Amino acid sequence: RKFRKRGSIGGPGTPAGDLELLKMVGGDHDESTGRKLSKREVAYRLFEATRFRTLEVGDYVAARMASHDLWILARVARKWNAVVGTSYKQLAASSGLSESKRDALFKEKVYIQDNDEFDGDARSESARAVGRQNVLPLPRSFGEASDWAGTRIRKGSRVYAMYPKTTALYCGSVVDSTTYCRGQDDIIVVQFDGDEDDNGISPHRHIPARFVMLIPREFPAYHFKKKRKSTTASTIPSSDDGGGASKKKRSSTAT
Repeated sequence: RKFRKRGSIGGPGTPAGDLELLKMVGGDHDESTGRKLSKREVAYRLFEATRFRTLEVGDYVAARMASHDLWILARVARKWNAVVGTSYKQLAASSGLSESKRDALFKEKVYIQDNDEFDGDARSESARAVGRQNVLPLPRSFGEASDWAGTRIRKGSRVYAMYPKTTALYCGSVVDSTTYCRGQDDIIVVQFDGDEDDNGISPHRHIPARFVMLIPREFPAYHFKKKRKSTTASTIPSSDDGGGASKKKRSSTAT
């Protein structure tokens, strides 16, 4: 296990895939003003460019199955093809559209299955059709997870992360994303919303990078503000209606 040294996005060491996405999103300068974008802004543009990518059968995703902010670990049961000819600007603008207009842009639903019930058959009773805006792709490999952790997820980033010993993803804030493990899952240190004990202490949870995803900016959970200081003490999650780690426990069988 080592600590990752961060460089500039687009500089030496930037993953080849992100270099291509950088071209798609217009580079690291704002097209209208010519100003250099912050690393956090570039990271979110890369995230948005990946967010609506083609989904292959078997891909791990975070999926919201109901109106409340509970996301589950699921897998894709039928290939979903990215919208042909859709530019980054259209994808980014889609976050501000009404639900009906987003549905018009992404007409085809995504067929998914709970991770524990996955058999890859979209005709199965366990398969459910979910709107594309309610499905967030997770990294496909240790390598991709490491790339995303190195260029997109930073201290203070708002994320959905899989709570330990469950297959549910809850909102939280990143404490550290600099640890990487060659050939294994990198570690993202997360503090979950609503995870405080009676003294207001919130533990640092160590989450595999494959099961951590940025929260889209248009989601209310992105704007959560933490009120109390915290330490690394360990505790049991408390109930919270803001997408915190409350909660319905789901045993984890993810591999």
